[in-house]
Amino acid sequence: MTLSFTESPPYWTHGREITLAELLDAREEHWHRQLKLTAQYRQTLICLTLNIPGPVKSFPLARLTFDAGMLAIERELSRHQCRIAYRESCHGGWGFQGIFLTEQDASDCKKWMVNIEETHPLGRIWDIDVLNAQGEKLSRDGTGYPRRACLLCSRPAFVCGRSRRHSARELLEREISLMKTYFSRQLAEQTAGLFTKAMIYEVTTTPKPGLVDRWHNGAHKDMDIGTFIDSAAALFPYYQECALRGISFHGSDYPALFAAIRPLGLEAEQTMYQAARHANPHKGLIFSGGIFCAAAAHCYAKRGDFRHEDISAICKKMLPDLSKDFEALSHGQPQTHGEKLYRAYHLLGIRGEAMRGYPTVFGWGWNVFTTCRSHGFPLYKSGQITLLYLIAHSEDTNIIARSSYETWDRLTRKLKNFLASVPIDQLDAETITARLDAYFMKENISPGGSADLLALVYFLYFLRQWQPVIE
Repeated sequence: MTLSFTESPPYWTHGREITLAELLDAREEHWHRQLKLTAQYRQTLICLTLNIPGPVKSFPLARLTFDAGMLAIERELSRHQCRIAYRESCHGGWGFQGIFLTEQDASDCKKWMVNIEETHPLGRIWDIDVLNAQGEKLSRDGTGYPRRACLLCSRPAFVCGRSRRHSARELLEREISLMKTYFSRQLAEQTAGLFTKAMIYEVTTTPKPGLVDRWHNGAHKDMDIGTFIDSAAALFPYYQECALRGISFHGSDYPALFAAIRPLGLEAEQTMYQAARHANPHKGLIFSGGIFCAAAAHCYAKRGDFRHEDISAICKKMLPDLSKDFEALSHGQPQTHGEKLYRAYHLLGIRGEAMRGYPTVFGWGWNVFTTCRSHGFPLYKSGQITLLYLIAHSEDTNIIARSSYETWDRLTRKLKNFLASVPIDQLDAETITARLDAYFMKENISPGGSADLLALVYFLYFLRQWQPVIE
């Protein structure tokens, strides 16, 4: 089952409708299964099911919600140091069921489970029953909580259910809204967390030529490693919001997605300047990081995975007309280094990289990094070697702005030739990095654009290693 939660049509059409007779038969079978287990183990039994109205009980969002419930129960039992003697889960057209058996007193377990139902954002959708060792189901009486409230109004749920005050569709739409909100926030938060982690790994990769790292400030007099860390922490909400925009995006008008995050980036720049004490450690990553977080979160929400080709394609679709940023140059003086380089050499820099779907990141960057990892190189050494290839093969306008086009052209040609002559597993990265560092420091050169691309490579690697945590 694909764990997607933004696609159309509505989720209750994404499964087989179950008849009332089938549902009643399934419930009868499950009840006998619970009694059999309590008789066998003579322990407290905890059973999780979902309150899903309507004829369709099994669909992707429901699966995510069930998994989150199982995790919540496990964590609660672990918090109270309860040993789980038995655990099982099953699902079908009738829905989902999870069972735990523990030696813990049933009345204690009931209090803990009711607390989960009442306090967790998804708790209203969960139905967590507790049976004692004799197979008797415990009620909420004595837990300190009232009877469950209706999802749509403040009345007791059993009163609304008995009177059929609300339709099954109304209730399901409310549940779907709760699920989407919860899992969207989870995915956005974790995507932003991975990107922040990638930023930290980039700046702490050491040594790097002409760049801020754990050893020195490189060619930068206004920044140190603390500046980068402060900025990365301050930008977390921005990346989270970009991910949310990607999750909630529908349709094929991907330039509209970029238009939605671009104003956020302008606000994030001011956040960065404030956190970095007016320095500029991450302007490039505000641009590219926002795009990557929106694209990656959109991919997972829509398809349930983070395929690189999909992320690259979405990045490319988001930015088909970005070169228009330079059209006004024919009518006025260029204001930025990027504008000046475009007028002089028609270099698009990071804009061109983005418009093409970040081919240097998904090509040279990813291929070199994963090759290094396959040789057993640690993360930092893999990043260090990857950075050399990114400097050689990207249009790093930071280098040109701090030197000249001719210097950049000569430097990248020599580095390309050198790297092509040595297999990656035989590359003396420390020596070549030290030589580049000495040259860059002498000439006040910083390959900041290449460092930004390295952060994107780290992000892709962390995405590939990551399994979304359903909490």
